Amino acid sequence: MPKKIIYVFAGIILFGGFHFALADVAINEIMYDLKGADIDWVEVKNSGTEDVDLSVLKLYINNSASNHAINNFAGSAVLHAGDYGVIVVSSYISGYTAKWGSTSNLFTSSYSLPNAGATVQINAGDKLSPVSSVSYSSAQGATEDNNSLQLVSGSWVPARPTPNAENQSTQSDDTSVNSTSSSSGSGPPVVAGISTKEVSNFKIKTEIKVNTVALVGVPTAFEGSATDHRGKSYLYGKYFWNFGDGDSRVSKPGDTEKFTHTYFYPGDYNVTLEFYEDFDSKVPDATDEFTIKVVPAAILISRVGDSKDFFVELTNNSAYDTDISGWALVSGQKTFVLPKNTFLQAKNKLTLSPRITGFDYFDKSSLKLMTSSWEVVYDYSASNWHKTYPISVSASTASSTQSATVPSPEDSISPEDLSAAAAQSEPAGSSSWLWISGFILLLGISSVAVWSVRRRPSGFSSSTEADEFEMLDE
Repeated sequence: MPKKIIYVFAGIILFGGFHFALADVAINEIMYDLKGADIDWVEVKNSGTEDVDLSVLKLYINNSASNHAINNFAGSAVLHAGDYGVIVVSSYISGYTAKWGSTSNLFTSSYSLPNAGATVQINAGDKLSPVSSVSYSSAQGATEDNNSLQLVSGSWVPARPTPNAENQSTQSDDTSVNSTSSSSGSGPPVVAGISTKEVSNFKIKTEIKVNTVALVGVPTAFEGSATDHRGKSYLYGKYFWNFGDGDSRVSKPGDTEKFTHTYFYPGDYNVTLEFYEDFDSKVPDATDEFTIKVVPAAILISRVGDSKDFFVELTNNSAYDTDISGWALVSGQKTFVLPKNTFLQAKNKLTLSPRITGFDYFDKSSLKLMTSSWEVVYDYSASNWHKTYPISVSASTASSTQSATVPSPEDSISPEDLSAAAAQSEPAGSSSWLWISGFILLLGISSVAVWSVRRRPSGFSSSTEADEFEMLDE
């Protein structure tokens, strides 16, 4: 007899406690008529303090005769206190993950939600004893407007979907929500006179992340984000970028990597970013704009050292501090990349030691400064073709000779300067007289040749004359 009593009490404690824990699982959000795609899902929340394994429960829709198994798809099957779980129609799971991602507690089940209305239940196997039960109808809203029905302050209202997250708790000041709940089971609560967007008052924040100043011809990194009122980033939707220079770009929020855009002319450009929660929507849900200043790239190799200490000096001649992280010095097969967080302040210099760069004096002839995208910013070897050297005449010998000063390795003579020097050294009009003299000389030679041919006797043979000569060896 004592054993039976013990078993009875144990059963009461075990099953009673189990039922108590399950009673804290409540249906929290219903997506039954998504615009443009049938992605039905039901969200539940564990509002208690005990863990609940959602996969041991059943889902029942009154348009079906049987319970539906709930299978864990991603995340945890056990909902801890305060956790959410989303039960998606099995055939729609790929569409759901493409739109909302798969980083949360996801479950699948073989059911369907009628667009006109239905009753949704969570039970432990007994349809007559549901753990949570909610009835909905299309009269409540959330019909093809990209909203879901959500339990907000005890009432079911249409609002922006928040799968695996807290529902909207705020409403606009100029909108009143009148709801009546039916305790007799005659139908679901009715919400009257509600504007969907006013009820949700859903604040989406769109932000552009970019440096305030960009350089002409140098790729500039851009990054955009869209977050909801909780600061949670969107994993679906669409971004539209307008860079203000005639170029634009479309991207998805899931594309988290930064991208670059290059401006080719200086000026101020107005950059705008639009976020569309629905990829096919024509009206943006949030926008942000930013003015970026584009200035000429004024970073140069201003000086280098000698064979004893071949340092490289960089100078920023612009009025703006410049991030030169990832820029490179290149010479032949040698490359030195500046590390991240390398900034060159306006009107300032940066001197790099050869013990850091690995360059020596012989790298001077092909030294270049390049951006992180391998665009040449400054070619030191080309910039040094700027000096000409005089030619000195020595009269110490009987015959006048010219001795040219040989340029040092630091200096070179440009072909343009040589041409200019030659043009300046010629007497005015000498070029024309040379042409005339050459033409007269050519004309005289031609006349003599013609005259000699006409004076030759008939039958004359050049070979005959050649035969009359002998080669004599002395």
